[in-house]
Amino acid sequence: MNRIKITLIITITLLLGLVAGAQTNITMPSTSSSQNGDMGWFWDPGGPSANYGTNLNCTFTLCVPSGTTLIVNFSHESSITPFTLGTGDTLWIYDGTGTSNLIGSYVDQTSPGIIESSGNCLTFVMHTNDVVTGNGREAGWMAWYQYRRINPDTVRLGLVGQYSGTPISPLDKTSCNAWFFDSGGPSGNYGNNQDCYVRFRSDVGSYVHVEFSEFNVSAGDTLFIYDGINANARLIGKFTDANINSAAYAAGNWGKAPPKDIFSSGYDNGVPSIRALTFHFKSNSTGAGTGWKAKVTCADEIFHLDASASACPSVVILDENLLNSDTIRVDCQNTQLYHFEAEISVTGKYTNDYTINPIPYNPPYDLYDQNLTPLGMSVDDNWGPPTTLPFTFDFFGKHYTNASPGANGCISMDIYPNGHHFAYAYSSYYQACNNYYTPPDCPVPKNSIYCGMEDLDPSVTIPGIPRGNNIRFGVLGEYPCRTFVFSFWQVQLFGTSIYQNSTEFRNSYQMVMYEGTNIIEVHVRHRKCCASTNHNGEGIIGLQNSTGSQLLIVPGRGITPYGPGGTDALHGWNVLGETNESAREAWRFVPVAPMEYEIAWFRNDTNSQPISTVKYANVAADVTTNFICRIKYDGSNGAHYTVMDTVVFYLPPREIAIEVEDSLICPNASTQLTVTHPAAPAAYPQLYDNMHYLWSTGDTTQTITVTPGITDQTYSCTVTFADYCTRTAEQAIHIKALIKPQIMLNHEDVGDWISICLGTEVILTADSINMDSTILNWPTVGQGNVPSILVKPSQTKQYVLEATDMEGCTVRDTLTVEVTPPPIAAFIPTPDHVYVENGQGIVHFNNLSQNASSYYWLFGDKYSSETGSADFEPDHNYTRPGRYTIWLTATDSSDCRDSIWQTITVEVPYFLYVPAAFSPDGDGINEEFKPSGYGMDETVYEMLIYNRWGNLIYRTGSPYDSWDGHDRKGNECPTGEYIYIIKTQTLDLVPKEYKGAVLLMR
Repeated sequence: MNRIKITLIITITLLLGLVAGAQTNITMPSTSSSQNGDMGWFWDPGGPSANYGTNLNCTFTLCVPSGTTLIVNFSHESSITPFTLGTGDTLWIYDGTGTSNLIGSYVDQTSPGIIESSGNCLTFVMHTNDVVTGNGREAGWMAWYQYRRINPDTVRLGLVGQYSGTPISPLDKTSCNAWFFDSGGPSGNYGNNQDCYVRFRSDVGSYVHVEFSEFNVSAGDTLFIYDGINANARLIGKFTDANINSAAYAAGNWGKAPPKDIFSSGYDNGVPSIRALTFHFKSNSTGAGTGWKAKVTCADEIFHLDASASACPSVVILDENLLNSDTIRVDCQNTQLYHFEAEISVTGKYTNDYTINPIPYNPPYDLYDQNLTPLGMSVDDNWGPPTTLPFTFDFFGKHYTNASPGANGCISMDIYPNGHHFAYAYSSYYQACNNYYTPPDCPVPKNSIYCGMEDLDPSVTIPGIPRGNNIRFGVLGEYPCRTFVFSFWQVQLFGTSIYQNSTEFRNSYQMVMYEGTNIIEVHVRHRKCCASTNHNGEGIIGLQNSTGSQLLIVPGRGITPYGPGGTDALHGWNVLGETNESAREAWRFVPVAPMEYEIAWFRNDTNSQPISTVKYANVAADVTTNFICRIKYDGSNGAHYTVMDTVVFYLPPREIAIEVEDSLICPNASTQLTVTHPAAPAAYPQLYDNMHYLWSTGDTTQTITVTPGITDQTYSCTVTFADYCTRTAEQAIHIKALIKPQIMLNHEDVGDWISICLGTEVILTADSINMDSTILNWPTVGQGNVPSILVKPSQTKQYVLEATDMEGCTVRDTLTVEVTPPPIAAFIPTPDHVYVENGQGIVHFNNLSQNASSYYWLFGDKYSSETGSADFEPDHNYTRPGRYTIWLTATDSSDCRDSIWQTITVEVPYFLYVPAAFSPDGDGINEEFKPSGYGMDETVYEMLIYNRWGNLIYRTGSPYDSWDGHDRKGNECPTGEYIYIIKTQTLDLVPKEYKGAVLLMR
């Protein structure tokens, strides 16, 4: 695992005192466990210098002190190891000590970002598989964990020596959640003649943020705020005589009060220092105010620029070795995973305070650049014409669109009329502007930028420079880094006109205001001090706000005080750059603000789905790919800015092509294909060494021969280079457009296959032949130039029809005639002589057929609704006597058929039974007169009943009816004998008649 500079970062953190509490660094155990801590680094199970292992299944609970919440930052500014897991490995994070409240699951390079618990614990579950993805993918993570107090502290300014126990001077407080009040606390006023201190440091190693909501300090009572651990640090400002509330702060009208938001910068003259804010309050003996109320929190990341970095808003992509490369050459043999970090330069939305940083002398534009516009200033001690800025510029928390250049080396955000007198008089003051803490204030114009401010005289004519042309301004650059440049070129120091022909007292410097960052730079090419009229080293490089409560002067670049007795020799500071380039100097004023931005990484297109939304991204590619890092942020003036940086993963260009011998050929002809490529680029001469070929045909040589047939074909070849990169080329082969002959069967299109029964004759015909002078040929049967042939194949055979044009191109059609041997139909009826009993005369037919796939039976039974069957071996019920002929037709899959028939005999026995008596007396026994029989024709039946007098009393035509002893009117017949006559016939149509008497008894 690549943990670059981690030891150095931790060491610096401890030495500078950034971490006030106990730091415990934790490596997640490979077994389930828990641990408590205050703050520190939290690593995956591989620790700070190794990859994590395979087949892990571990649970780890991390807790911070009760009354706080746990924050784990997987994208901390000091962490240069991005979150990266191997394929199939997962980290789950749960809120609390168990696994019931899932916050999220994270795979690949999807960083958790910043996770905060609802209580004081988080639980981490990690599963890894048994596969090592490689290329650094099992690097894991490096996260910073810390705690946040749930209930804020209450901190009052304290008097030195008035605390119990060992006094602390100043009172030291480590907190990221506190209310900060004057010595009177939340409800009382501060007192007179107080001398109070407090110092705030972060308890989690970050930057201190103090947000004022109330401020009420009487005249003569002053709050000093220092950017550091004591009063020797840079003075942010001194604030007095102000009465302000939250509404005024929200409107940006804080006057002489502190700005609403103040941050520790962590730097002192460009050198890292302790991240603290120190407050020193002194009150006089007259009157007291209510003091102030402020909220103390912490900021994770404060904007800072290295001395060599550009002041433009930017994002620079650094690789894992912290190198900035625009192009990285990649190959396909080993797709390396790169860890990228975004180095972000955006200042955020605050300009309430500035750090002072020495930088190399390197003005963005020549001091006498011809693109700069002369201001025409040639009068001593005057303001030049007010100038419209090309962009809204923020200065000490206010928005400005105009500035007034002054002839004495400054630019004011206030508007002065052109030609207005520049009241420049140091001589009445003994206090020095670099000893700013003792009133009176520095006697220079407020709300201004001083780029070497001193008593200059642009009225002095400089040889070679047109009068009024050596003070120039310009708007240069492009969004989002346009610059307003205010440039002095060899402007004579007042009172040195006697040196008019010498460059000794011609001073040159340039001030630059940057869009998008609100950074201010001063580049001093040459400054010689002093003349007798320029008292004791007058000259300032610095900034001052509109009320004088905040004045930043470059160390050693302010007004030097008079020596003892006030008659000392001149003490000015010199930058003698005209004779010594190395003596030139430059200074940068950077707004102190937390970095607030939206970051996204993209592959090729910023409209696509981001691949990462944190400061880090893990990327790999085996084709030329643009990896883009985009930063969006809002400036202090509300403007929206976008900056981007791109790293190109470059794959050396390689091209292949396929040369073809002939791309238009006759059907079934052959042609040759060869892979070609241009010469290798000079930077990569071995590009085409050891190439391997794989054609879509399966061939592996550089040249192949193909025979496409009768339709167009496209052939491709994939070439693999020595670095395993591949390229694929294609080549289409077109077949000459000939009209294909068609073999028809009886002038019908049957495709390319037919099936016939053995012994069948068919006529094959050539159809769709429209070519002029086409020669037909039936090579299968040896006949040429005839439109049709008669064939009777005895076995399956393929017939070919050829059509040849005058250019010798031949096209063919084939027809396969499958000859199918006929099936053999055979069966045996069981039985073949049937006696019908109880209406059942069932015959089973045993199927003995061969080579058939379907069957159909005809039973020859006209008396049955079931005349036939398609079953393999059916049964049939014969109910009538007679001789029946049965047919079986057997059919194969080619519709070839065979039929056979056989006869069977069916006999049905006949009898009729007539009862002699019945007794319809209601006892349920023998209640009806009902003759019954077998073998008679039910459709021919009649029964008549007569009484002794010959009267018909009952008649029926159905053998299923019976006489119940009633006459036709429904009257009961008396006991006695009755005459019956029954007429019917047998099933083979023999008539039958029966007469007799039946006895009715009651």
